[in-house]
Amino acid sequence: MLRKYPLALYSTWFMILLVLPLPLVLLLNLTLLEPTRTLLGYDFGIIAYVWWLSIVLLSTKPQWLDRRIGLPAMHFVHGMLGVLASVLICFHAIISLSMATVDLWVKNIGNIAWHLSVFELLFAVFFLSGVFNRWPLVARLKQKLQVVFKHQVSVWIHRFNFVAIGLIWWHVHLFGRITNLTSFLILFDAYTVVTIGFYIWKHFIADQSERLTTD
Repeated sequence: MLRKYPLALYSTWFMILLVLPLPLVLLLNLTLLEPTRTLLGYDFGIIAYVWWLSIVLLSTKPQWLDRRIGLPAMHFVHGMLGVLASVLICFHAIISLSMATVDLWVKNIGNIAWHLSVFELLFAVFFLSGVFNRWPLVARLKQKLQVVFKHQVSVWIHRFNFVAIGLIWWHVHLFGRITNLTSFLILFDAYTVVTIGFYIWKHFIADQSERLTTD
């Protein structure tokens, strides 16, 4: 299935990985005067944030994208984006450790989001992959925990994702150097509002209307 629509799949990856984050990255780098290493750390954080927003959009299973690449490929992109975003946020955190001038609140909120993203990744690998199934003891633990979560592991992963997005949004809005960049902040908030707004509309308005129509 992943080889059925190669051009559509590659163009989807290109849009998400490069095109979507590019306006925010360019705007920040053109308006903020910082050392290259510092800007690179900011870029990693911005790109990871946009990828998390993309995960939210993909979770709505857009029909136009389903027709282009199919649900299995969409799920693959969704899962890989989570891994890649977690890796980038780790690079962002490592570079940020050397920034002693960062406000303590900003750093603490960023660290919470970082730890949550790592936990989310480990949570997904543990429950949604078969990596640990070869060890009977761990496999039994996994089965017991799935009962606790009522087999809604993907729902919990999305909850973690929304918390991480909220923390990162707060993290950025507390960062004095960033909040002075009005144009960047407007675009940053536009990305967030459009994504969350579309998710709410799709899950709580469009889907409800569709159910009422079918009933």
